[in-house]
Amino acid sequence: MRRLEGRVRRPAARRTAKSENYQTESEKTAALEKKVADLQAQNGALQSQLGEVTAASARLQQEKGALEAKSAQYQQLASTLEGQIKSGQVEISELRGKMTVKLKDRVLFSSGSSSLNREARRR
Repeated sequence: MRRLEGRVRRPAARRTAKSENYQTESEKTAALEKKVADLQAQNGALQSQLGEVTAASARLQQEKGALEAKSAQYQQLASTLEGQIKSGQVEISELRGKMTVKLKDRVLFSSGSSSLNREARRR
């Protein structure tokens, strides 16, 4: 009888051990699946941020190009009018992205006159 009891207990013990092992592995699987879901959510958020940063970078590159073009235009105008700037006939300024060219009245008109002077007519 003892032999029979021993044989019955062994399979029950094995089933209990296997059941515990299965439960442990199920818990590990659930934890890993949660970790995968969390990482996928994090990856989605990072992909979204990457898209936003890429778009912002493209906008900044466009703005940089526009500013460089304006700066080149300002430099070209300044070099073209260098003589008049040095003599005080012309002033060039740039404020908030807008270029202003100021001509002194004596450049175009003689004192007290409303008609263009000879030099202004030549230009």
